[in-house]
Amino acid sequence: MKKSHLFIGLLIAVGALYYCMHNISIPELIKSFSKIHWFYLIPMFMMIIVQFILRAYRWSYLINPLKVVTTKELMPSLYIGFMCNLLPARLGEAIRAFVLSKKIQLPFTACIGTIFIERLFDILLLGISLIICLFFYPEAFIPKSVGGNENIVTSIKAFGVMSAVLFVALMVFSYTLAHWHDQTVVVVKKFIFFLKESWQEKILLLIGHFSDGLGVLKSAKETLIVFLLSAILWGCFIVTYLPAYYMYDLQDLPIQSLFILTTMVCIFITIIPTPAFIGSFQMGVVFTLSDGFGVDHVTSNSFGLIVWFFTTMFTVLGGIYYLFKENLSLTQLVKEEQEAEGQ
Repeated sequence: MKKSHLFIGLLIAVGALYYCMHNISIPELIKSFSKIHWFYLIPMFMMIIVQFILRAYRWSYLINPLKVVTTKELMPSLYIGFMCNLLPARLGEAIRAFVLSKKIQLPFTACIGTIFIERLFDILLLGISLIICLFFYPEAFIPKSVGGNENIVTSIKAFGVMSAVLFVALMVFSYTLAHWHDQTVVVVKKFIFFLKESWQEKILLLIGHFSDGLGVLKSAKETLIVFLLSAILWGCFIVTYLPAYYMYDLQDLPIQSLFILTTMVCIFITIIPTPAFIGSFQMGVVFTLSDGFGVDHVTSNSFGLIVWFFTTMFTVLGGIYYLFKENLSLTQLVKEEQEAEGQ
């Protein structure tokens, strides 16, 4: 992890936080914490646990073409990976694949392939959610707070278009690689002909291992199951914010605001890469609650900070627990994973 990545990420985070909080006072923000109904943290934590179980269950379907694994076996890799996603450069996915490859003796690139497909389904669900938001709830994108930025809506629409193009391109490549491996390799060779022969061989070897992780795409039934599990998981994301609404007495907001909040938070943490999602998470919350539904800025920022802090803390504690349980060192994992990527 380069220091420059951390420095740039922190600069972006500071800018994002300033954008959210420049028009509120710190005393007002601190005072808002005293009005929180803390009891509702319990159901929120329970929903986060359900999220991880569903993630592991979905991941098992993606790995089963390679090796049968249980949801329980996947939990350490999942928690450690998501904890490392909080680091600059989003190292978590690679570390998740590396931990699993060591645990169940599978090629690192094959494990990466399963996570790649997992992310494709996430992009698909995010794209569908964005379309639903823009077409069925356009009024939520008309700024209702003082200083609401209409330019953000244009950027969000552009993100949706780019995501759709990216999804189609990656899905076509993955599908053809899974079903017509040899023919796809021939096409890839034509695009990398200018590289040294040793590099060409390395790339083709990586593609071979990577394609092993795309096995689920060979079965229409398994692909449909993964899509349905992704949809259920997306629903779980949405419901997770409901206890937080009760924490802040926001339960009278329209139910579709939960759907829009989930979508916007996912978009902002994707397009604004900050360490631990700090700043980008809050921008998604403020854009939805204040600009979209007229909630005052103090409450929106308090909501964003508190929900971010406790969900992050929960993930970090889970990752630390599994590091100790599996007798692993985070520093050593990062080093070994980077060495594996360089091979």
